Formats: sequence, C-alpha cells, structure tokens
Amino acid sequence: MSNPCVKHIAIVFNAPSAHALIDEADVLVEVEAVKHSLVQLGFAVSVFGATVNLLLLKDFLLSQKPDLVFNLTESLDGKERLICAIPLLLDTLNIPYTGSAADPMYLTSCKKIAKEIMLLKGISTAPYAMAQEILVQKSISFDPPYIIKPIDTHGSLGIEEDSICESLECLLVKLSGYSKAALSRIMVEAFIDGREFNISLMGNARSLEIMPPAEILFEDHFTHKHNLVGYKAKWIEDAPEYAGTPRSFDFGSSDAPLLIRVKSLAREAFLAFDLHGYARVDMRVSMAGVPYVLEVNANPCISPEGGFVSATAMGGYDYTATLHKIVEISQW
Repeated sequence: MSNPCVKHIAIVFNAPSAHALIDEADVLVEVEAVKHSLVQLGFAVSVFGATVNLLLLKDFLLSQKPDLVFNLTESLDGKERLICAIPLLLDTLNIPYTGSAADPMYLTSCKKIAKEIMLLKGISTAPYAMAQEILVQKSISFDPPYIIKPIDTHGSLGIEEDSICESLECLLVKLSGYSKAALSRIMVEAFIDGREFNISLMGNARSLEIMPPAEILFEDHFTHKHNLVGYKAKWIEDAPEYAGTPRSFDFGSSDAPLLIRVKSLAREAFLAFDLHGYARVDMRVSMAGVPYVLEVNANPCISPEGGFVSATAMGGYDYTATLHKIVEISQW
C-alpha cells in the first residue's frame, strides 16, 4: 500500500518513434536518470511516454493523481512545434509541473518567433531573414557568411558545415534546392564567426541562479572549417566533430569581463521569455567580443552527461541536488 505522506511525481516524456534519431531517443536515458534520482529523494515515481494522443495522457494523470509532473517532453511524435501541448494540458487539469509554462515553451521553440521577441526587447541576436523572402527578392539585408537553419527543430538537427554559405550567390543556389513546403520552415541567419558559449540557469524572475558559463572549444578538426556545433558535434560520438568540440569551464583572467556580459545577457533572455525553473541560453561571441544569443532552450536536456548538468555540477550541485532544486522551484 502506498504511503500517503510520500509525494508522487509523474515523469512525462515524449515517447520516441520507432525510427527516432539519436537526439530524440536520448530522452530514454534522461528518464531513467531522473527517475533514479527522484526515488533517491524519497518520491513515489510513475512514468508515461506521451504521444499526440493526449487523451491517453489525460487518463493516466487522472488515474495516478500525481502531486507534480516532471515534464521532459521535447516534442510529440517527432514534432517540436507541439512542445507546448503538455503544459497546456497540465494547466487545464490544474496539475503543477516542472519547467516553463506553455507560452514560453512555444515562443522559444520557434526560432523565427524567438528572434522577433529578442529584437523587440533589445536582446543582442544575429540578424535573420526567412528563406522564401530571400528567394523572391534575390537579396538579403546583411553581409555573409550566412547559415541556413530550420526554424522549429532542436539539437542542431539539419545543421552542418554545408549549412553555411559564404556569398549571396551560394545561398540562392542552396535555397533553390528546397521544396516550397520546406522553405516556409527555414530561416537564414548571419553566421557569427567566433566563440560559442552555453549558459545554464535555474530559478525564476524573483530568484535566478546563473551557473558558470561553458565554452565549446573548436580543436584541430576545425582548422579548415567553420567553428560550428552541428548535429554530428552534438550527437554522433564517433564523428570527428564530436571529439573536436569539448566543453570547457576554464577561463583566463582576461575573459572575466566577457563572462560577466554573457551571464547578464543570459539573464535578460530568461526574463524576456518569462521562463521558469531551468533553461539554457546558447550564444556566439564575435571576433570583436560582442555576444549574440543563438537560442533560448526552455526545456534543455538534463541527462547526466549533458551540458546543463555539467554546468550545475560546476555550480556546486550534484545530479540529485540539481533535480531537487528543479522540483523545489516548481509550483506545488
């Protein structure tokens, strides 16, 4: 018989499809790690893999009656645009959950919308244009190099070295190879040649803790390539790009002013999107030392080997303590 004094947490995650790529399937590692730590913390834990059939999830939640949902959902049936569906359902059922609400999830999951909000709020970000507009006008308002990005995928899916164009002519040729449907979901951004940083945060608007910044180093493999963290660098462990992009938390004293700026910019981004619980902000810093926000991730991977957890470890939290903090921040 269950102990009524023990809080019950339901872990809800996106059930990977049968043909899921490694970035989608990685959620299973995340689920097992989170479950293990929550049990260690004394919670009763149940687990549900969600799909677009939200009625099944609703039935599960109504039968289990969890005190809190630990939301690990990054997509539904491989569609990142549906990331906000789980918070919407939980709000409807009046069940508290970890992480940000539906609106921030949606706004940050679409790169185009996120860009417009950052530009509106004066947050430093690289200029961009939509692919369809560029093809129609045969022009673009900012200088090369350019990088082609899907507007609603995560984990650098669809981004590699050949996503970068050194001229407008090269860009027009590449864009002309996409279907009309694909073009509507593609943007072109100014590629910021320089350094790359990840800044992890935990908390809310009242109390926000910024973890030590991490820099992605670009080693020998990139001597004749652009410094880019593409899909291979993030997910394909036997790829040269993966080995050639280690994460570092070591900085010299000369970097101290820059670290202050990137942390401040990360805070601005967190507050601008009204995020809650935990997030990661990815940035590029130009050769001139100017930081630009690339992406605001409202639901970053929290697997033990991931960047977010590496940062919280540098901030003094072991894995279980990190999860405890995330649960504590949530609205019970």
